[in-house]
Amino acid sequence: MQETKHRLHAQEIARSLDLRKYDGIICVSGDGVMVEVVNGLLQREDWETAIKVPLGIVPAGTGNGMARSLLHAAGEPFSVSNAVFAIIRGHKRALDVTSVVQGNTRFFSVLMLTWGLVADVDIESEKYRWMGSARLEFYLLLRMLNLRRYNGRILLFQHQDMKKLVIPWNKLPVMKQMGLAGQLTKMVKRAAMSARRSKKPILDGDR
Repeated sequence: MQETKHRLHAQEIARSLDLRKYDGIICVSGDGVMVEVVNGLLQREDWETAIKVPLGIVPAGTGNGMARSLLHAAGEPFSVSNAVFAIIRGHKRALDVTSVVQGNTRFFSVLMLTWGLVADVDIESEKYRWMGSARLEFYLLLRMLNLRRYNGRILLFQHQDMKKLVIPWNKLPVMKQMGLAGQLTKMVKRAAMSARRSKKPILDGDR
């Protein structure tokens, strides 16, 4: 057992761990440590073998979106005990990994990739971590009272089977946990109405 001491410590551990000594890696944490472990495994020279090592997560964080999503997919209620039993039973589920390049830095995501309001709430609410999970709802309220403008451009290349693979974002357990699904749905509808009035494609603008 290894206890993380600082940011990206789990990534450092996963990058240098002698995987021949272990059958898997279990993270007792929130989503952040799991993401660090995945990034560490994918930074290794033997990453193709390393990424096949089974990973488990026992929820001990704020939102616990990964544990919630995995238990939801397995038809199990969210709880620490159900997560532990799922690991003991050896339930496995393949996950897609998203590769993101920002400048000269490449990193990987296994849960979700956010930008704008959701990213602000997730990152900037860290100062209120002492509030527990309430920090997300609290900081969301602060941001909604003082909205920022985010300029960007989105290019979407749709695969023919995309509709079969994608779950609507406002249906994901993690979005419901953060209290964002309803608010973001309203914002998307307002943006769509604005785009129709201006006859400008919503995916090619500054919304």
